[in-house]
Amino acid sequence: MRQAVHQERRAGHRTSPDGRIGGRPALRPWLAALLLVPLLAACNGGAASAGTSGTTGTASAGPTATSGAASSAAGTDTAAGTVTAGGVTTPAAVTAPSATGTRPTVRNDLARNSLRRSLPVDGERFGLRVDYWTQVPTAQWSATSARDLHLAAYLSVTGATAPQVLLDRWTVQWRTLAVVPVLDDVLLDQWTDAPTGDLPGWTVTATYPYASAVTSGGIADALLERWRADGGTGVPSDAALHTAGVDAVVVELRYDLSIRSPGETLWHRRTVLDRLTVPVAG
Repeated sequence: MRQAVHQERRAGHRTSPDGRIGGRPALRPWLAALLLVPLLAACNGGAASAGTSGTTGTASAGPTATSGAASSAAGTDTAAGTVTAGGVTTPAAVTAPSATGTRPTVRNDLARNSLRRSLPVDGERFGLRVDYWTQVPTAQWSATSARDLHLAAYLSVTGATAPQVLLDRWTVQWRTLAVVPVLDDVLLDQWTDAPTGDLPGWTVTATYPYASAVTSGGIADALLERWRADGGTGVPSDAALHTAGVDAVVVELRYDLSIRSPGETLWHRRTVLDRLTVPVAG
């Protein structure tokens, strides 16, 4: 068995008629030149990869790992609005589409940072008197900046006897008002307040209100998606959003009431809607 292996090895070394059995044959000149070609190409390629990138002005020692959502041509992560170059991540350049046409004048319902509203309740002999105010001046409001809203809702009774009124649910939504459809009516934030447990609702009277406060801010995912659908790039600033057509922030409020009139045993439902508009700076 050992002899057979030894013979196979000897036969394996016979690469040319001129080579010695079991020895290393000499390379012919044309074969040596042929083997040097890929070796020189590999050396030149290694030197190029270790050089300086003319696009970024930084040395690159090899390929840089990028996110699967990144553009292979520009190195831009369209989901995060960032650019990765030379191992450094920076915010992507913002391209803002520009709205054309006449921009409407938007009334500021909270121009004094407070407002009292008298809201009718359909089919009832009472209404809601709601006091709104904000601790963040509306001159600073935008589609992305921090903003807040406080309120106190009372009954405004016109009859001799007030009904029993419970507030079952209160909902507030923040939306955009824009001159271009793609950026209009985008939900920025929302909040719902409802009782928990066995409590059917909050009692509201002419002297005892329902009171609440909500805050909102930051750029909403829905707004970022609409921005990109409109041709914008990067993460938009408030000025860029205004240039693209966003003119105001709209606060939409909904009051769901349960009502029992004097002398009745059954409850019935009513819904009251309100809407506040605050222009954003251009």
